[in-house]
Amino acid sequence: MDAPLRQYLGWERFPDDLTEPVVAHFFSLGEDERRAVDRRRRPLNRLGVALQIGFLRLTGTPLNSVEMIPPRVLAHLGVELGIATPRLASIRALYRRRRTQFEHQEAAKAALGLNDLTEHGERALNGFLRREAGDKFLVDDLEQAARAWLGDHHYVQLPSRRLRSSASAARRRHDGGLMAGAVAAVGLEQANAWLLELSETMANGKTRLEWLRDSPASRKTKGLADHIAKIDFLKKLGANKLDLGSSTGYEAEAEENGEDLEPLPAGDVEHQFLVRPGRRLHLRLPYDLTERERERLAQFVQSLPFHDGYSA
Repeated sequence: MDAPLRQYLGWERFPDDLTEPVVAHFFSLGEDERRAVDRRRRPLNRLGVALQIGFLRLTGTPLNSVEMIPPRVLAHLGVELGIATPRLASIRALYRRRRTQFEHQEAAKAALGLNDLTEHGERALNGFLRREAGDKFLVDDLEQAARAWLGDHHYVQLPSRRLRSSASAARRRHDGGLMAGAVAAVGLEQANAWLLELSETMANGKTRLEWLRDSPASRKTKGLADHIAKIDFLKKLGANKLDLGSSTGYEAEAEENGEDLEPLPAGDVEHQFLVRPGRRLHLRLPYDLTERERERLAQFVQSLPFHDGYSA
């Protein structure tokens, strides 16, 4: 699906601004879709399946809304199906039985080749979000990228709350990895000092971090000057001396092995240690681990039983 036609992905109701070309694009039936519609004998049932197909193609979600069906959509489907359609019809009026609505939704999914997200698909989606989190700072942007991914992989769109939760988890995991890398590189005290500087509010009302996330306003002199100012600020912090590339290495390895990475709790970071080839240890610890806690953890590791027959 082309990018301009993805603006309605995830919508649960009819958009108010549907134009005739958009209605024609999404609510015209192909051969397979028409066969799915023609299996219903009653005109209203054929209309119901055709509506579900068009709405599912438009938004990626089944049609459940109780709102009125746009007259423009009804008129187009009347011509498509060769039937007289009611001038005003709500989804509730069209479906007196919930089971009929469910059957029409399933028929629409089958006609369009769409599937509900599987467990394997959800792991793949989470892996995609973790990769995208390196380039997209805002959860809104990650959510939109996830909707496009679902569409490209022929999945029915997820509810906004569930999708936003996955996007937020990917954002937290990526940020936690960066924080862990920063702490390992410069120490906890310096990393916390950076957090304070990044949360400082500027004269324009934005924090330093929000300012850094903003794309250049233009390619003209003013936009380039702002971009250079950001680079100078990061150099002042010493960020140009950091090597945080290893924070994504574990993600790629886990995805290759088909592992499902659960979201990290807020405030936790994940550390990894190669015990032996093919055996990697993962520890989820607070980012502000104290010296006393570190000593207790070391004592625990030293108390573990071992087998002296293995040599690296």
